[in-house]
Amino acid sequence: MRTLYQIHADMTTLKSRIKQLGPWWQPNDGVLLLGDTLAYLDWFEAYIADSELNDLKHCYALQSDFDALSTTTQRLLNMSSRRCQLINDEQWVALTVSSLLEDCSALFASGAVNDADNLEVGFDRGFDRIVTLA
Repeated sequence: MRTLYQIHADMTTLKSRIKQLGPWWQPNDGVLLLGDTLAYLDWFEAYIADSELNDLKHCYALQSDFDALSTTTQRLLNMSSRRCQLINDEQWVALTVSSLLEDCSALFASGAVNDADNLEVGFDRGFDRIVTLA
């Protein structure tokens, strides 16, 4: 079972949210950073490196959340050099509803998701469970 942990945290709660994941973390689980959490990506990556989640392969953030950050913060984050992938709303839906479908490829075939070529390995499989930590 693959779990997508959606994290919405500020600087004061981010570390504790990551510690909460430790007991439940499994290989191939993923993290979606919501809202302003993306602004703390440097700290997120440092906390992950110091945690039991060092095998994090699937990290996402919403493009709309990135766009809402100041241009200075966007530039400092330099997302092109990060392992955290920016996704749009359609891709987020594909991650979260695929467990309800027999085959996630139906989303791609229907045209609901049209940017499959830019998704990371494992993305198209979706997640079986969604947990939000806010």
